Amino acid sequence: MAKISVIVPVYNVEAYIDGCIKSILSQTFEKFELILVDDGSPDKCGEICDQYARTDSRIIVIHQENGGLSKARNTGIDWVLKNNRSEWITFIDSDDRVHHRMLEFMYEAITENNTDIVVGDYQKVYSFDNLVESEQYHKTIYNASDFFAENTQKATVAVCKLYHKNLFKDCRFPNGKLHEDVFTTYKLFAKADKIVYLDCVLYFYYQNESSIVHSQYSLRKLDEVEAGEEQVAFFKERHDEKNLIQAYRRLMYYYDSHIRNLKTLPEGKPYYKKLRRKLSKLLRKKAKICDISIEKNSAYYESAFPIFMKFYWKWKKVQSLLHKSL
Repeated sequence: MAKISVIVPVYNVEAYIDGCIKSILSQTFEKFELILVDDGSPDKCGEICDQYARTDSRIIVIHQENGGLSKARNTGIDWVLKNNRSEWITFIDSDDRVHHRMLEFMYEAITENNTDIVVGDYQKVYSFDNLVESEQYHKTIYNASDFFAENTQKATVAVCKLYHKNLFKDCRFPNGKLHEDVFTTYKLFAKADKIVYLDCVLYFYYQNESSIVHSQYSLRKLDEVEAGEEQVAFFKERHDEKNLIQAYRRLMYYYDSHIRNLKTLPEGKPYYKKLRRKLSKLLRKKAKICDISIEKNSAYYESAFPIFMKFYWKWKKVQSLLHKSL
């Protein structure tokens, strides 16, 4: 019986899906099932998935109408929970590849240390040529909440992790939203007691220029701001000060980056003004506790207080000239 369910959402990746599936089927750990969710892909991805399923009994293919990455992941999760298959879940994106011992390393770590989540390192790549796969790793056990606060970037991405399936009993990725990881993974870490971190690159994250992440900016990408605001509310309700401070810091970053992007959109003006007000309010109330200052984070103040900052820089210039003249 399968110990791990590998969920792969598939959409419009005909050039990459073959390599992704092969990297999974070449795993040294063989007690897994591979759930390929064809999310209404317009190319030949569905046919390719069906061909692989005919050659390997561990492969389950689910075809559905296009609903986006979240819906495809949720379909896989629902299938695992409904059929009571395996105990662990991992996600792999269909244009990426994984270390040939990823499942072996993760299963060994998570069962030996009785944790709910294991986290591995990932590497952004622009080509799959000459990938380096380490045969050794060092593991560290963390309090799950502390790990999320201290290693947010590694913790936030949904991939390159092994999760106990019970974490998903009342948790799903938000359908129709971009930045679905930002909406979700912090809730999973909040449910876990401790996690294991493996300091080994186990996942090769392909920088696909045609992906949504790399697409031209649009108002849809404001989902990231919504996710950041939900995180603040979540940690505030739980009185988790360490994560709340980090959530405020991330939210300031989201506000600033989207304010800059909204300037490029004709339809972005009302959202631009709204985010400026939110950022200015957040800076006034939380800058000190979050260790945010004009000297270290001037870009945030430029976005929130553009007129004030013009005078500020003139004043700094005058100060500098006076200092030189003394």
